[in-house]
Amino acid sequence: MEDPIVAATWGLVVVTALLVVATIVPFVGELLKRRSERAVVASRAVPDMNILRSRLEGGVERLGESESLSKDRLTRQAKSCNMELQMLAPIVEVRDASLKFTNETFLVRHLLTFTVEALVEAADLADASDAESIRKREKLVRDARRGYQAALLSLDAAESLLPKSQRLIDGERFWDRFARVSDERENAAAEILLQDEKVTRTGRRASS
Repeated sequence: MEDPIVAATWGLVVVTALLVVATIVPFVGELLKRRSERAVVASRAVPDMNILRSRLEGGVERLGESESLSKDRLTRQAKSCNMELQMLAPIVEVRDASLKFTNETFLVRHLLTFTVEALVEAADLADASDAESIRKREKLVRDARRGYQAALLSLDAAESLLPKSQRLIDGERFWDRFARVSDERENAAAEILLQDEKVTRTGRRASS
């Protein structure tokens, strides 16, 4: 009498285990799929995001300088801001990104659009010398600088949504490593060429 009971119990255990597995497998599959999608998003977006961040930081710095009120500086900065909006476009359109990531990149676009408008308006007032125009121009430059800084914060918020392992290369941001390795390769190339020149000069002396 015990054997059928034992068999039924084990049968129930097996069925339960199979049900658990059937439940877990789709969940794990979905988790791995999302992880893969985030990795793809990071590989597409992070390089451009890092380069864009460097440009936004430059905009904040330049608009804090005394020369920022000149017509030439304002016009050039407005053109730069338009280029930054163009750089942002493929980041905004990255497929498989989370809604929150997309929301943050939309914020960056909104803030940079506001910034370029302020810069263009400030440049139009650059030649005016009356007190009211000067005050308005200064306010527009402050607004543009604040827009740049806010866009920078939103860009960082968007990047923080991506997996850390996909945002960094051996602990370095993409652009930081890019700049460092670029300098290292140029220095190494210069050293190689210097050695080649020494060998060439020595060969010429020997032949003469």
